[in-house]
Amino acid sequence: MKYLEARILKNVCTFQSTIQTRPSERNGKLLKNGPRPLGTVLSMKTRRSVKRQHYVPQFYLQNFIKAHGYLFGYDKQNNQMFCSDTESAASLKYFYDLQVGPKRTQFIEKFFSTIEGFAASDITQLADVLQSNAFSVLPTRSRGDLAMFIALQYIRTLRARQGVLEMVKKFAHRLGEIHLRLKFPDSPDPKFEIDVPQDKEALLHFKSLLEPSFIRELQWIVYNHIWTVLRNETNGTFCTSDHPVVLDRLASLEEDQGYGIASKGVIVYLPLSPIYSLMLLERRFFANFEPADGKLLVTRDLNKVDKMNLLQVQQSARHVFSAEDNLQFAVTVCDTHPELRHPSNRVQIEEVALSDDTTILRIHQE
Repeated sequence: MKYLEARILKNVCTFQSTIQTRPSERNGKLLKNGPRPLGTVLSMKTRRSVKRQHYVPQFYLQNFIKAHGYLFGYDKQNNQMFCSDTESAASLKYFYDLQVGPKRTQFIEKFFSTIEGFAASDITQLADVLQSNAFSVLPTRSRGDLAMFIALQYIRTLRARQGVLEMVKKFAHRLGEIHLRLKFPDSPDPKFEIDVPQDKEALLHFKSLLEPSFIRELQWIVYNHIWTVLRNETNGTFCTSDHPVVLDRLASLEEDQGYGIASKGVIVYLPLSPIYSLMLLERRFFANFEPADGKLLVTRDLNKVDKMNLLQVQQSARHVFSAEDNLQFAVTVCDTHPELRHPSNRVQIEEVALSDDTTILRIHQE
């Protein structure tokens, strides 16, 4: 852990300098219409310490608040309905703070705040255009900023942290089992636990976030999908959650174990409001949707809306949000699948024996 702390501290310093000077490029070529250069994304200005830190931005949640002034919510863990303002929703105290040795930094919180600034402007403008029925095509520049927002929103949440910690613990536990089995072949299976101190959780969660190359690659993966805006013309509404960027995949491809934001045939949804949602399609598999890239699509299929809302329930960490008091379906889903109330088995570690007597560990993550 001490090595990790030193690596993180070094990466913070490196990240702060390189992210301000590196141009927008792909394979060594400067791009005029690609995602915004990282150098313009972050201005490292000092601001006051932030206590309550949101892993889903308030400006985003505000789009699911109507005249009554609050969000309707459902707590999967406690099986309770509730109402909330955006200040309290999808946030935890000091969630992004990194405790590196004696130093405490809010670098990650400030980084996300800057990203949110660009995305808030783009989403607000997009919402205004959609509301006025003046939408024609999604601007390239907006797509670049939104690609950064979506990519980071997918990996910044409580659910994302839970997945990282589960993977680290299970991988370390399996390595420990293998080591003890080889060292003491005649001993019974040992019982031991792997734990991560709470003040180190953020270090493990954001280790990869502090690699500029990782951020650029993730942004490009999202940017290169086929982008559409989906308008809901059913009598249902889109809901959202504490992990709003959700993934889907066609049933014909689900024999593969696990899939991610870059997988073949993946569909990425980000609800923008009760009526509109971004829908991103993996470009290779959905090549026939190329003519729709950047365009507005309409759905009158209530089953489609229900499926998208189901994904929010399934892939959230704990809370589902809606602009209306219509979350009883989430209760039914969790009653039918009680494992969704305490999701703690999203990572599987498999030992695979190779022909040369080598054993590898394969990780499957939902």
